Amino acid sequence: MYMNNQTIKHHLATHESEIADWIMNTLYVDVITGTNDITEGEVLQKTSKEILKEMSMNLAQWNTNDNELMQKINESDRAKGTNVTILGTN
Repeated sequence: MYMNNQTIKHHLATHESEIADWIMNTLYVDVITGTNDITEGEVLQKTSKEILKEMSMNLAQWNTNDNELMQKINESDRAKGTNVTILGTN
């Protein structure tokens, strides 16, 4: 996972955008965490998915505690189920 993380960070460094900087600074293993509102969450989800698509990577398994935001995420990109664990936080 470390090499994958470093590859992603290297690619993100080539993008001059707030979203790329935000992902780079908040990426934990394979988890992107936290936004302040639904609009930020939607922009983060769509933009980060586009950026990683350039690397032929599919950023999926999205989850949120906000039902409105979850409905805006394509069903195929949503995490399955409601029980989500994050490595090293349990």
